[in-house]
Amino acid sequence: MEQCPWLLTETFFDHIGRHHWAMRDGALSQGMLEEVLREHQKHQKDYSKAGVGRRTTGDQRSFLQDDIRSDHIFWIKNSDITWHLVDRLRILLQNQLRVSLKDFESHFTIYNPGGKYERHLDQFTKSTHSLNPIRLFSFVLYLNQNWKPSDGGELKIYDQDLNHLQTVAPILGRLIVFRSDTIPHEVSATLSPRYSLTGWMRK
Repeated sequence: MEQCPWLLTETFFDHIGRHHWAMRDGALSQGMLEEVLREHQKHQKDYSKAGVGRRTTGDQRSFLQDDIRSDHIFWIKNSDITWHLVDRLRILLQNQLRVSLKDFESHFTIYNPGGKYERHLDQFTKSTHSLNPIRLFSFVLYLNQNWKPSDGGELKIYDQDLNHLQTVAPILGRLIVFRSDTIPHEVSATLSPRYSLTGWMRK
């Protein structure tokens, strides 16, 4: 039987169930992490400016608002090793948390120096439109080698009353998963390039 590349514990999933978020260092096997880093580097020339929201229902284009969000992204494809890795994470979350997760969306992300993302939720309304599936869980896997505090770019997460819960340093191999509809979050301004794999598990 193929060994699962995700190194996640029952405690990790229990924390999500109880607190709507969890973090794990060394979340991915070393071999698979190296594969993800290679794909991330291969696609860097293909990144495009990220936007905010959707122009119309089902429209995949977004508004560009640098004062809110200033990262660049590359959407992963089902031909990528990383796509299959994220699907394994979807199945793990579905089985361990006993929820239906039909699919996901995911991209590589780069924040250049000065980049940030203001506090926001990833899922506001429970739309039933078939072209707008509900995001249930968000995740970030960090890809920053030799990150140090002076590099900035930490993720800050909050509860629904906007009480600060955790500041997450974007360390290589660290994974954070959180509820898309209950955990507001923001990315602090970066002082060095900040890399990650980011995505959403959808109902």
